[in-house]
Amino acid sequence: MTKPNATVTFNYSGNTATLPAPTPGYALNRERTQTRVQNASGAWFVYDKAITNRTVKLTFVMTATQKTAFETWYSTHAKGSYNTFTFTDHIRETHTARILNESLEFTKTVGAQYQLELTMYLSNEMS
Repeated sequence: MTKPNATVTFNYSGNTATLPAPTPGYALNRERTQTRVQNASGAWFVYDKAITNRTVKLTFVMTATQKTAFETWYSTHAKGSYNTFTFTDHIRETHTARILNESLEFTKTVGAQYQLELTMYLSNEMS
C-alpha cells in the first residue's frame, strides 16, 4: 500500500527527478525475446535469445512544477530512451530502468494537475 506523500526517484548520474508515487496498480509485462520466421514451405523457425524483458506501466499525477522538472530531467539526463537510470520506487526498492515512451504525453486533470503514463523496462520485478 502506498503511504501518503510517498515519492519515487529517477536518478541518472546524480541528477534526479522526484514524482509522487504512481497511482495504485500497474500493468506488468514479461516478454521473451524471440525471432520467428516462417519459410516458403510453411515451417516455423524460432531463434530464442533467452532474454526476458520486464516492462511496467505506471501512471503518475503531478503538479505543473513537477511536470516541468520531470520533462527537463527526461530530455537532459535520460535523453528519452537512450540512458538507463536508477528508479527508486515508493517502497524504496531500486531498479535499473529505461523509459520506453517515444514521447511524454501529459493529460491535464482536475485543478493544476497533470497525468503521465510511463512504460519502463525494469531489470528486476517490482514488489
